[in-house]
Amino acid sequence: MCLPYAGGSARIYNTWVHLLDEKIEVVCPELAGRGKRFNEPFYKNLKEAVDDIYKNIEPIVNSGPYALFGHSMGSLLTFELYYKLKREGHCEPEAIFFSGKAAPHIPIKEKVHLYNEEQILEKIFSLGGTPREVLDNKDILNLYLPIIKADYKIIETYVCENKSTLIKSPCYILYGSEDDITLEEILEWEEHTLNVPKFYEIYGGHFFIKNQESVVINLLNQILLGKMIANV
Repeated sequence: MCLPYAGGSARIYNTWVHLLDEKIEVVCPELAGRGKRFNEPFYKNLKEAVDDIYKNIEPIVNSGPYALFGHSMGSLLTFELYYKLKREGHCEPEAIFFSGKAAPHIPIKEKVHLYNEEQILEKIFSLGGTPREVLDNKDILNLYLPIIKADYKIIETYVCENKSTLIKSPCYILYGSEDDITLEEILEWEEHTLNVPKFYEIYGGHFFIKNQESVVINLLNQILLGKMIANV
């Protein structure tokens, strides 16, 4: 189960369908306001997003073993989705991958959703995930900017409430060696897990899952296939 970063849609994981081992089924629920759900209103907050995701993936998690993966905003969605699944009585994920995100209790000081268009474009460009020629295309921007602002709003207004239990599933934390997120902020994920998570530094900036896709894919294959063998 793969959840996207801010501004992303289900299609950002399209290549993973072919790159991950054939034994691994890639499921990417589409978020409201983009892709095939373009005409639907944006979420008002992160809880609304998680409730919507849950509604769409519930039949899948009931069908057998599953794992969760989220990058950046997707990590926050994954974190809260885990607890939603637990509240609804579902079994533990076989693995959870939190990628490109500081621990969820660390507040986000920057308020990108309040920036003007020029400031938002500079922020997006600085993260390295979007080519300048795309940002210079007005037609694309007219579609893209509202999505970005809406996504940043639910991230930046999110407050991590204290949980009654720690995450029991094995957790894997992926982070970019050149990302602005500090190592201390990454290591604080340990405060949310029952067992010590495994940390993987991957060369690159915030969007290392694009620039180092083969490294990420190899890691996922190794971990997930290993769990399949262990469960046989």
